[in-house]
Amino acid sequence: MNPKKIIILFFSVFSLNSQADSIDGNTCPTTFPPLDPHVHGTCSTREVDGWTATTEQIKRMNCPPEIPSAQQMYQYVEDRFPSPGNNKTTTIKGIDFEDENPELLKHFEDLITKRTFIFDSEMPEDKQDNIQSIYEINPSCKKVKCAIQKMFGAQAARTLFLKTKYGLNISNHAWQLSSRPTNKEMNDLFLGALTMPDHLLPMDGNKRYTRFSRNSGAVFGDRVLANATISFFDFWETFPSEHRQYAAFHELAHYTAGELDLDENDEWLKLSGWVQFGDEWEPQFPNTFPSQYGATNPHEDFAEAMSAYRYNPSLLLEMSPEKYDYLRENVFLGIEYSSTDLCNKKPPIITHAIEQIKTRPPKKSDMKSILDMCAKPTAEYILGKTNAPDTYHKCLIDSAKKYELVMALTNLYPANKVLQTA
Repeated sequence: MNPKKIIILFFSVFSLNSQADSIDGNTCPTTFPPLDPHVHGTCSTREVDGWTATTEQIKRMNCPPEIPSAQQMYQYVEDRFPSPGNNKTTTIKGIDFEDENPELLKHFEDLITKRTFIFDSEMPEDKQDNIQSIYEINPSCKKVKCAIQKMFGAQAARTLFLKTKYGLNISNHAWQLSSRPTNKEMNDLFLGALTMPDHLLPMDGNKRYTRFSRNSGAVFGDRVLANATISFFDFWETFPSEHRQYAAFHELAHYTAGELDLDENDEWLKLSGWVQFGDEWEPQFPNTFPSQYGATNPHEDFAEAMSAYRYNPSLLLEMSPEKYDYLRENVFLGIEYSSTDLCNKKPPIITHAIEQIKTRPPKKSDMKSILDMCAKPTAEYILGKTNAPDTYHKCLIDSAKKYELVMALTNLYPANKVLQTA
């Protein structure tokens, strides 16, 4: 990612106020040339609030995520990281494990290795938490599951599941200036992650996703909910559960945009006519935002539009059908949430393939060859020319077996780029 953009995102804070003033779209105010009605239609007369969705809309969202039980989460980990059966003893930071999967051990190491707040660099040994001393893992525990349960108690299954399935590290032992979330906070952070489309995560196997140290959130301002590191502050705790989930999703939307360069490319900028003056941004088309906060800059515009797409799609369609289309094609891979029928209409494009590929060790190959080989069957499915996903699933699976970085499949814009090459 562009270093300049990393700095921008670091200081990008979510400071929504549920009582924020509305933007009145009646007059189409702009200091730039008038809107082209052939491109942008007429000005919306909708007044937007500080949030794109109310607590009730979030609570009643179409196609809510299925919440796995603790047993299901542990089963996922067991299936994905089977014991090698070699009775080998491995020591991780003074803790002994027997007959444990090396990849699972790496996840555990990530959960107990403290890193700095800004640059994610490993902190010196004298700044690390002594996990064995704090929790007395050995001698009674020689498995990761047991160690995690000793460390995180009722939050153990969700902590391990977030890390292994989504690449999100919520451990207070892994990040400087972090604290353990309360059970209610954990529920909201967990739901925020589960609401993301499955194909988007993980992007990074060890992404910060934490409750910031309590009583110190004012370092970014006492009315800041969260920032793009991804950290959640004291002010976040004061909001209803639904809006805490929304804030988590919003920050994960920033993460998505930053990793895939979706919120500062020419295609996105032109949808609201964003123009940059020094460090400031101004939209030429100020009536295209589903929330007041989205009008701050292109990054908040993207995060709020993506949140609206998931929690209140009709609002986004009304304010900017072009943004709706952009997100449907580049982020959600054709999945829509305006009705239960739509989000259940067909499986997510390539998601099923990715899940199958994960179980097969791929070999090195060239990513472009995979796209070239699979462009036609994928495009035919997206365009509805065939209702059978088998052809493009098989193509992607067979091709990606040769590719080392399986999750790079999620770092594409399939619905957009595939159609261009078809």
